[in-house]
Amino acid sequence: MDGFDTARMIHDHPRFERTPIIFLSGVQITDFDRLQGYKLGAVDYILIPVLPEILRSQVPVLPEVHLKRRELQRLHCTLAQANPQLAEAHRVFRPRKPASSNNSMPRCLRPPS
Repeated sequence: MDGFDTARMIHDHPRFERTPIIFLSGVQITDFDRLQGYKLGAVDYILIPVLPEILRSQVPVLPEVHLKRRELQRLHCTLAQANPQLAEAHRVFRPRKPASSNNSMPRCLRPPS
């Protein structure tokens, strides 16, 4: 079992499916490894030996990221509910073009030909 398997197991549980993960690695990681980790919920990679200051500076950011994600989801839901109402209002209230006019600009404002 490796870190990728562990991340899958963590995110398979409904309670932890959005838990941010910081990967710690003692080996040189490739871009493919990093991409795979990000797809599994990694928010960062830290190479061993770990500098405690770096880890301490990153951990407090995680709750803030979680709160921002939750706020974005709430706003997305609000917009999704408002869009049909706005589309209907646009359909009802948009001005109609006169059928006899090819150009919507009044005759007096048309540039001379």
